[in-house]
Amino acid sequence: MARDYPLLFSDSNLGNLMLMRDSDGVVAHCGLCVRPASLHGATVAVAALGAVFTRPALRGRGLGAGVVGAALGRARASGAALALVSGDGPLYRRLGFGLAPPATAWACPAPRSADSAEDAAAAEAAAAAATTDAAGECNLRLATEDDIPLLARIYDAEPVRFVRDAADWRALLRASVVFAWPGQVWIVTCAGAPAGYLAVTRSARRRVLELAGDRDALLAAAPRVADEVVVPAHDTETARDLQALTWENRAFTLPAGHQWLHSPPHPLPIPWYGLNYV
Repeated sequence: MARDYPLLFSDSNLGNLMLMRDSDGVVAHCGLCVRPASLHGATVAVAALGAVFTRPALRGRGLGAGVVGAALGRARASGAALALVSGDGPLYRRLGFGLAPPATAWACPAPRSADSAEDAAAAEAAAAAATTDAAGECNLRLATEDDIPLLARIYDAEPVRFVRDAADWRALLRASVVFAWPGQVWIVTCAGAPAGYLAVTRSARRRVLELAGDRDALLAAAPRVADEVVVPAHDTETARDLQALTWENRAFTLPAGHQWLHSPPHPLPIPWYGLNYV
């Protein structure tokens, strides 16, 4: 888990890992990672909870509620305005979490036909070498750490986003995890200029779970490396463009809850996890 979730399990974040022990070792745990987010110009602290568990033989005794409650208390003390957690179990409901606004999954018009991981990798390699955008030459290539300044510049123009420094970008790229699945970050270039990027899961369904940049270029490129594009409720620009393209859509239940720790003067959009799942 330290490899997959480097922001949560970094040395600098050890003080935010809430655990309960007995004579045999750790019996319950809840990790907390607090990061600033920019929400339409308002900067707020967002608390992401993860790696919540109780030893199976000891479940039902309130240990999970104890460590999650401790994490929420620490989040409040740090000034967090919003708490997010992956999951929608009874424990979270009892502690005041509710479902995040629904997302929408839009099916790409040319889903991959590969059935194996090897075929999918070959299809992605071919897609990266192709130039198919009718409006001009368009390419995809995998992002590397050398691209961090470019990725940051593109991402920082998004109205709803986490605030990531270079160290965060480096850790997230090295983890190669998008939300909670193995993933890749593809840079889209059109006519030789960078247009944006796509963060895509490599699970049974290849999903774009984070994008930034020019929507026309990104949606033209997405079918070459993904089966669907998942759009959170706050991203009305992408939803509008997809409606114009008449892609098929379905409701997508985002496995994340939220709780207001301090009542805002008006509703704030919930930042999309994307690469920033704890």
